[in-house]
Amino acid sequence: MKTIKIGLAGFGTGGRFFHAPLIASTPGLQLTAIHTRSESNRAHAKLHFPDTPLVDEYADLLANPDLDAIVLSIPNHLHFPQAAQALQAGKNVVVDKPFTVTSEEAKQLIELAKKVKKTLTVFHNRRLDGGYFTLLEYFDKNILGKIVQFEARFDRYRKELRANSWKEKPMPGSGILYDLGSHLIDQSLQLFGKPETLFARLNSQRPSAETVDDFEIFLNYKTGLSVRLGANMLSRTPSLAYRATGLEATLEIGGTDGQEEVLRKGILPVSTETWHEQLQPQPACLYTFQGLNMEAVSVDCHVGNYLAFYQNLHQHLTENKPLMVKADEALQVVQLIELAIESNLQQRTLVVKV
Repeated sequence: MKTIKIGLAGFGTGGRFFHAPLIASTPGLQLTAIHTRSESNRAHAKLHFPDTPLVDEYADLLANPDLDAIVLSIPNHLHFPQAAQALQAGKNVVVDKPFTVTSEEAKQLIELAKKVKKTLTVFHNRRLDGGYFTLLEYFDKNILGKIVQFEARFDRYRKELRANSWKEKPMPGSGILYDLGSHLIDQSLQLFGKPETLFARLNSQRPSAETVDDFEIFLNYKTGLSVRLGANMLSRTPSLAYRATGLEATLEIGGTDGQEEVLRKGILPVSTETWHEQLQPQPACLYTFQGLNMEAVSVDCHVGNYLAFYQNLHQHLTENKPLMVKADEALQVVQLIELAIESNLQQRTLVVKV
């Protein structure tokens, strides 16, 4: 098996708990270098990835001739310039979501990747959640009938602002619309395609909040399907992740995928037995009517598989298999985020022309 050597830029939450463990767990991938300046992040990297050299400067990754690809887990406003530098240095690139802050930046990166003939993809890992896999199964089997209404939420409880977090600062690409909203929009585009119209309400609820920490987005389709997406940071009660209503049945899935929690414990997917013991499927229920009587049946949810993203990356770079997440798809997510911001400013429903 050919080995693909990867340099990881950024070792905060994304790099530490998602990218580094998943790269290290994927056969054929080698975590070859980590770029981080934070002393706490360096200490964590030395403890958990002692064989991986640490570098102080991003330029050190770009200049490393051994690296086949660079993974960017950095603040959103840096995605565009650092991805462009990596492509120009002849590296394949994985960008954490959201792809970029603006659609124009995304388009430029896509054109640059084509020009230098390098792979460019985006880590939309929530396509690999267990609840999302369960939705796909029920949709594919047409168990619900024609889908007429769909709701997806990604709620959290975090009343206090995180000190020194760029995500809480009023800067390009901060706030939960770009963060959690990217996941919800991407899932909806994969499930239903491009909507006809969009309306969005964006808000800041927490005291002293300087970014969007509460939003709802309404997508409407020519088929009559209505989609409602939302997230906030003040949900104290158990959250509904998905509700899909069809002409024949309704499927509700609660909670959140457990892979992040297990990864935060330091348990890697390579330890398959321990991994699956720790991974708890999301609760789900199927509702139908028999005559006038409602029936509620518990559903066995799938478990997720974030490792599949990096397995696909290896297959793409070594066997030319199709990419799981295409850059054009990630561009559409950014375009709908921009449209949501504009809809909120204008306080009206907008036609989706992207």
